[in-house]
Amino acid sequence: MKTNIGIITLITLASLVVLFIVRLPHYKIGGNIVESVLIDKTDTLPIAPTLEEILLPIHLEENKWNHIRLRTQSISDFDYNHISDLELPTRITIISNPIERDKEIKSFTLKIDSAITNISKQPSGRPKSSIYRSVMLEANRIGSMDAKIKALIVYSDLFENSSIFSIYDTASRTKLKSNPNEIKNRFMQAIKPGNLQNVKVYFVFKPYSSLTNEYFMLTSTLFKSILEDAGATVYIGANLIEN
Repeated sequence: MKTNIGIITLITLASLVVLFIVRLPHYKIGGNIVESVLIDKTDTLPIAPTLEEILLPIHLEENKWNHIRLRTQSISDFDYNHISDLELPTRITIISNPIERDKEIKSFTLKIDSAITNISKQPSGRPKSSIYRSVMLEANRIGSMDAKIKALIVYSDLFENSSIFSIYDTASRTKLKSNPNEIKNRFMQAIKPGNLQNVKVYFVFKPYSSLTNEYFMLTSTLFKSILEDAGATVYIGANLIEN
């Protein structure tokens, strides 16, 4: 009888080990979900980022046990800006406490909310704005990572005003309309996009005049073309959408 109990115990333990090994690749180190949020401070945005919107690409309810890395960063006239890296560690479902996990998630989301609030409090308005540089560097970083969800949310009017191109310059705008490939190549020579397969990029901005609408459509179309040529999927809207 004792022998049978021992055999049953060994079989049970072996089954659990096999189950753990099978499930382990799903939780491998490196991040199952990666998201980055860029908030433009070179101009005043008509809408503010919200926690609910930022969490949409993550699908937190169905991915609550996954390893999630989320970065928030401002866009300014400087090459380097404050970065906040937040992380929700992996928890193995079969050996974890759902109540404790909900507490971890609550703490994680509060930290995200605090990070975007801190950026929103920063003063707006800069003489220069290299939007493309910030977007492409972050897109390339995310693209190089091993994750099942890769998302980049950009809250910006995309009014590029750098040595590469200035949306405020009439001649530059005319050139963009008449020969977009020339301007496109100029951007790509400055920073070449990497492999952006499976990366989703969201450009969020609500134009408040016909002029801001024209400028936004020009630059968002240009950026979308560059990103999609590299394999990314790009969404553009006044709020975060996927259609």
